[in-house]
Amino acid sequence: MTRLSYLHEPGVLWNLKARYGVDDIYTYTGSILIAVNPFQGLPHMYGPHMMDQYRWAAAAAAAARPVASTHNHRVPGKERA
Repeated sequence: MTRLSYLHEPGVLWNLKARYGVDDIYTYTGSILIAVNPFQGLPHMYGPHMMDQYRWAAAAAAAARPVASTHNHRVPGKERA
């Protein structure tokens, strides 16, 4: 839907219905993600092969993020001795 020049209700509903018909349940409209409940299992999207891809990606992303330290955190009115 990011390629539609004008978002109007009939166009959005038609697009969502067409994508739902081919099990494409996620759609971006600019910076907004629309998800439609498929009411069924979608093994091509949520099978073990996809979970393994994201499991390792999430672990790598978590390792790259700095962890905030509270060691030097100061509370107003509570000075260190």
